[in-house]
Amino acid sequence: MSTQESPDVSAARPGRRAWITRFALLLVAAISAVIVVRLVGRVDWDSVWSALTHLSWWHFILLVALVLARQILLAMPLRFFIRGVTFYRAALNDLGATLMSMIAPPPSDIALRVAPCLSPWGRGKDDRMSEPLLSIGTFSRAASLSVKTLRAYHAQGLLTPAAVDQETGFRRYAAGQLADAAVIRRLRDLEVPLADVATILAARDPEVTATTLARHAHQMRERAQRVEQIVQDLHAAPPETWTPPRLVELPATSAVAVTGVVRDSAYDAFLVAAYARLEEGCRDAGVEVTGPASALYDAEFLDDAEQEVTAYFPVRAQAAPAGTTLLQLPPVTAAVVTHAGDHETLPDTYGLLGAWVAHHGTPSGQPLREAYVVNISDGVPPSAYQTDIVWPLTPRKDTP
Repeated sequence: MSTQESPDVSAARPGRRAWITRFALLLVAAISAVIVVRLVGRVDWDSVWSALTHLSWWHFILLVALVLARQILLAMPLRFFIRGVTFYRAALNDLGATLMSMIAPPPSDIALRVAPCLSPWGRGKDDRMSEPLLSIGTFSRAASLSVKTLRAYHAQGLLTPAAVDQETGFRRYAAGQLADAAVIRRLRDLEVPLADVATILAARDPEVTATTLARHAHQMRERAQRVEQIVQDLHAAPPETWTPPRLVELPATSAVAVTGVVRDSAYDAFLVAAYARLEEGCRDAGVEVTGPASALYDAEFLDDAEQEVTAYFPVRAQAAPAGTTLLQLPPVTAAVVTHAGDHETLPDTYGLLGAWVAHHGTPSGQPLREAYVVNISDGVPPSAYQTDIVWPLTPRKDTP
């Protein structure tokens, strides 16, 4: 038996309200037409023609120019203060309101003047505006580029925000711009000059990319293998080294922790030393560890050079061992993705999770968590590592 859903015929039929609305619009149009015809009939066209004969040819040009200038000046506020409204639509809107005021007393024209403010009537389509927008802080974390760097890229025209608030100056980025941010980050890892990065982004051509990178090959002979890998990554789908993002409710957790301000190149050394101290402290104090080694990171990637990192063990304890602090991690709703493999491609997984968060919720601003479920202490190679990335958020109602 076929289970194909039949079309909803009742939904296709206009209801009584729709017919009433159509009739009312036709009635208004008919009345307006009668009024306009009567007004036109009262015009003394002989006097109009007599007046026009007194004008020189340049008077007509001047009058047309003044009318156009007036129309542009009247349309400019709509164009600049209502996003997506074009000059053409703004001019039509003003003309329609003017005609309305001729056949009906003010404020009858107000409906047309405020129409673009209350609905997408007449607005231009911007595909990027239809995407969810991220604050610069959230985008910085998802792209693994600091806020300071993103501001510099905006000033240089390399990565322009999808929207900038005219009053506050706050930048907002589209989720689709995370791909460009990943390309920029990788090229800058190769010390490619910003001008060449801009050329590659503008061309979006594998040949242009290969030619540009080849100019720098003689300066980076020892990194030739990495250059080749990055060129391939720019034009191929990334390997699936993650699980699909999922929404998780995490309970409140007690933890013992070690916090430090860490430079980008010293993460591994800090974490190894911190976990050694935590392991020794828990063992000496007889504290029960209840989960994998984990870490807290700022919700915004503020500085390329260094950031605060908190390494911790989930525990069942009332006091912290010597040399550590006791944390109470609050319950959170979070998006979670599991990254499989070494940490070299971890920024790509952050980009995937950041895009998912943009479509399914609002970041809560709480620190991000990384749980090293399978790590070096398990005696496995880096290719077998498993890392849970936990991004706290407020989910949308329609998020499954």
